[in-house]
Amino acid sequence: MQREYDPRRNGPITRQMSKPAKMAIELPYGRWTCRDGREVLFNRYYVPTWQRRPGEAPTPADPDERVLFEEQDWFWTGGDNAPWRRARTLARCEAALSAWGLPTDMFELSRQRFAAAYVAAHVVPTLRFKYGF
Repeated sequence: MQREYDPRRNGPITRQMSKPAKMAIELPYGRWTCRDGREVLFNRYYVPTWQRRPGEAPTPADPDERVLFEEQDWFWTGGDNAPWRRARTLARCEAALSAWGLPTDMFELSRQRFAAAYVAAHVVPTLRFKYGF
């Protein structure tokens, strides 16, 4: 089965995408906790989206990283409990984002994640090359 969106290779979500597709990509499906205390939010495709270390602000996670976690928690379980079907599930996902200091608007969340990834991948290396730091 082919997905309408590949969360590892495509850019930010678009308005033309279906509501379930947008929610599956940007809303947290669960959280991994690593041995060093790092927490990683992952989406419905089990792709890491955001991470934070103890005492630090969240940053976009590497979508290709295979996270070695000690603990795994879910905010929802799929099927009839999906956030596009249940307001309570959507509220739970938004509460998780708010607790991390992240926006609950999916388009803003997507924009921030991809903007930070672009800066890290393109702008910082250019500055390092140009100015030697």
